[in-house]
Amino acid sequence: MRIILLTLLCTTWLKFSVYAQKDYPLITDHPGTFQLIDWGVYTHWNCGFTKTETSANYQKIITITDLVRKNPVFIYQKGFDCETYVYAINCPDKSGYGIPGELSFGFEDWFMNKGKPAKYKIEPPSWKIQLNHLNGLKQRTWL
Repeated sequence: MRIILLTLLCTTWLKFSVYAQKDYPLITDHPGTFQLIDWGVYTHWNCGFTKTETSANYQKIITITDLVRKNPVFIYQKGFDCETYVYAINCPDKSGYGIPGELSFGFEDWFMNKGKPAKYKIEPPSWKIQLNHLNGLKQRTWL
């Protein structure tokens, strides 16, 4: 009898919690933006490279973001904003490949919230590109 009552209570609670959820419709025609956010983390990292080498490497990273920006998804960008971050990864020694880093592209969807446009900024869907980092070759992560 307890199991039946518990099952009935859980089912009722689940049913009402599903109906109580608010609907936040996406705004797929909202114009989007593409931003490169520079916190200075990459250009102020000391891995044994000169300032000139670091600046040249950073300019190559910006070139990568420019190439991504030429994708048709970003040329006719609607319904989401893209924020791109450049991170430095710890570099214990100068391996000759430049400063290890990561490009992170975060996609923030636009939606309606209480009649006003808003966007998802908390942990948006994202993808990352590893730069000057041969971590996958050092470890046997595929076995």
